[in-house]
Amino acid sequence: MLARTLGVKAGAVAYAGLKDKHAKTVQHVSVLVGDDAEGHKILRGLGAAMTDRNWSVELIGFATREVEASDIESNAFEIVVRDLTRQASDEMARRADALFDGEGMTLVNYFGDQRFGGARDGFAAVHLLRGDFEAALKMLIATPHRKDMGKKREFTRLLATHWGDWKRLAREAPNVAEKKAVDELAAGRTFREAFAALPNFSQQMCVDALQSHVWNGAAREGVRASVPKELVIAAEDPFGEMLFATAQAWELEPLRTWTDLRVPMPSVDARGSDAWMNALAAALREHGLTMDKLTVPGLRRPAFGDAPRLLAVRATRFDMTRAMRDEIDTNGKRLKRALRFSLPRGAYATVLLRALGQ
Repeated sequence: MLARTLGVKAGAVAYAGLKDKHAKTVQHVSVLVGDDAEGHKILRGLGAAMTDRNWSVELIGFATREVEASDIESNAFEIVVRDLTRQASDEMARRADALFDGEGMTLVNYFGDQRFGGARDGFAAVHLLRGDFEAALKMLIATPHRKDMGKKREFTRLLATHWGDWKRLAREAPNVAEKKAVDELAAGRTFREAFAALPNFSQQMCVDALQSHVWNGAAREGVRASVPKELVIAAEDPFGEMLFATAQAWELEPLRTWTDLRVPMPSVDARGSDAWMNALAAALREHGLTMDKLTVPGLRRPAFGDAPRLLAVRATRFDMTRAMRDEIDTNGKRLKRALRFSLPRGAYATVLLRALGQ
């Protein structure tokens, strides 16, 4: 939308990471400006107060290169947790007291459930690894989800109803990015070729979701094996239980070594300690997979990269208000608490909320 407003190609706008869809967010972006008439036009546009129904932009300065995710030092969050019973509110306070060490909270660096998209019915990448491209494609583009909106909602529901009638779907499906896969099938191409026609981002997120889920499983088992039960806080999550260590536990071995430890994601090239590799292998077995089979047959991408991830992160500047009446509860019986904290790049606020029982 910003690129369209400025009259430039979308590729001229770079951004540092993704933001939550259902939130009020502030993010740094950059726009490539050339030293020509078009560049001066862009600068005039940026100098004006540009607002839209869903966004606004403010010029804050200039740089010699485009912004990228590695430029982010941390993300600051302000979250109001509403509709709390007295019991749930008290439980939040109890958990916060157990996790807070006087300066912040150290948390296992789980991936949050937004990483998994619509994978509540399973992970499409499992089908990809088995060579079942139809099942993977159907799960990705023909499975309606509650948060689908607009054309995407219409698209997924139409495909779910008429899966296999490619000519009809090519005619009637709305023009979204994923429609290229339908057009490929209508032209007689294979399901593998149709999957390869999906946007690169969608393909990679499909693989990333499974990788992240397996990593979470390995991290959970690491806590289970290393922390005394009485110093563990358990949290439910739709994609698997999360286990957190209390502030007291982080003062003990072996957790002291976790604070700066990076461990690999599951991939054919992953290398790590025996304990971590065994934990990854065990988490993969839950999906019927092994480490040496983490390549998609017949395609160079998407790939299971082995980039390491911090096993633990610090939530800093943490503050939680006392319980207050939730003003949007018409019965006047529910409570709310406001949270403020910062997390390093790649860490999820939803994970901290899970640790607090939310």
